[in-house]
Amino acid sequence: MALIFSRYWSHIVAVVAVLAIIGGIYWKGASDKEARLALASVQSDLLETQRLRALEQKTYQKDAKLAAQAQVRLSGLSAQIDGLNEYVATLEDAGRECLAPADTERLRNLWK
Repeated sequence: MALIFSRYWSHIVAVVAVLAIIGGIYWKGASDKEARLALASVQSDLLETQRLRALEQKTYQKDAKLAAQAQVRLSGLSAQIDGLNEYVATLEDAGRECLAPADTERLRNLWK
């Protein structure tokens, strides 16, 4: 009788061992799948971040060009304003509101 129980226990132990191995394989596959999905998500985020960074760099470069152009225009306008101020300082009647036609023509020439 002890021999019969030992055979049953050995079969039960073998079945439990096989189920444990199958469960372990399933658990390993499930955890690998989760890791692959997480890796794919991180890679997608990385690509999006790199795309946004490149777009940001292009925007900064465009802004720098526009700022340089604005600086050139500003210095040109400042030079014209300085020229007008010097011209107004040389007028005999600088405080008057109306200018003679020659003065008006001189002002127009400064802006050309």
